[in-house]
Amino acid sequence: MQKIAIPQVFVKTLLAFIKKTYLKGPNATKPWNKQDTLFFAKGILKLSQGFTSQRGDRYQDYFNDPVLRSGYLSYFLPVNLAKVLSIFQKHQLTWSKKSLHIVDVGAGPLTLSTALVLHLIDIQPRLSDTLKITVDVYEMNAKVAAEGAQILEALVQRTWGDKAHLKINIHSGNIFHKKLPSKKADFILLGNVLNEFKTRTQQSQMIQNLLKAFGRKDTHVLMIEPGTKKDSRDLQILHDQILEKTSYKVLGPCLHQQNCPLNSVAKADWCHFKQLWEAPKFLLDFDKITKLKKYYLLYSYLFLQNTEEVKEYSPSEFVAISDVMKVKGRDDLIGCGPAGRIRFSLRSYDISPENKDLTKIIRGEFFTVPELEGREGFEVDGRELVKKKTEILI
Repeated sequence: MQKIAIPQVFVKTLLAFIKKTYLKGPNATKPWNKQDTLFFAKGILKLSQGFTSQRGDRYQDYFNDPVLRSGYLSYFLPVNLAKVLSIFQKHQLTWSKKSLHIVDVGAGPLTLSTALVLHLIDIQPRLSDTLKITVDVYEMNAKVAAEGAQILEALVQRTWGDKAHLKINIHSGNIFHKKLPSKKADFILLGNVLNEFKTRTQQSQMIQNLLKAFGRKDTHVLMIEPGTKKDSRDLQILHDQILEKTSYKVLGPCLHQQNCPLNSVAKADWCHFKQLWEAPKFLLDFDKITKLKKYYLLYSYLFLQNTEEVKEYSPSEFVAISDVMKVKGRDDLIGCGPAGRIRFSLRSYDISPENKDLTKIIRGEFFTVPELEGREGFEVDGRELVKKKTEILI
């Protein structure tokens, strides 16, 4: 699996903004230093100790406190941004239109919007000649949304200069307690919003309302949640309901348009992913103080598009929904694809140059096996795997 790295243009933009906004005196304009790490680590520690998955009033309190807000921007914003970047890179997302309209719901400091724009900047730098970007931000806390907008504006200006065409509209307050406006968008982005709702029925209704209000033909939708069992299984249920009740198709993580097999045959399991990454130095310095140590990134996600046509995969193509598990003298790996949820088992004494790739696959990687059409059952003998490097199929 390829490691994800946060582009240096974002790191420079973020650190410069944090110092200018939260520090006073001559140090505010100097390069990032050890004293800055010690200063902002206090907010990270305080936020980490009190942080829960719940939003609402307590969530607003976090962002109203400048110490906690600076801690979030310093640490959790770049960590979460790296997760979203990995999704766009995995799906090899490109853009060909002259305008880009984003609706960012529960935006916080515009993490998902910034990741999308940063991804396009990174892979399509010449977009600046023509691309006009509009971001409609829906966020309960106006302070964190405003600071996120300033970071995104500074990033685009630093990258594209006078060629930049960026407009950000901030709508504060709880969007889910209001009548939704009708603003058709190219992308609907939702980060960690499912906890707003007590039941899965409410979650499903909320998403369908958003799709009706903001969706149109070809609209993309990205939902990303923590890699916990509850959040991941909430997305799995939502996956099936969206396929049943809307015209949206699944781009990822699934390689099929069928119901999620984990909802019927593996109710104790949950679909989440691991991303290897190269943390920037300033985050590694924070880790030494806070002991948070994000060695790899965990998350669950659902990537959709309102389209009639979607890439079809063969029964030989899979995404790994587990790491390799050592079980009584064998290596087990669970893959999910058009052929269903299948456990591939390879006994230690059967490992050979032809099938050893099975033992190196990481949760979230794509891999291929011999054709499985006509197979039934849960287990496939790993000796039948051919030697083939894992590859991105999407």
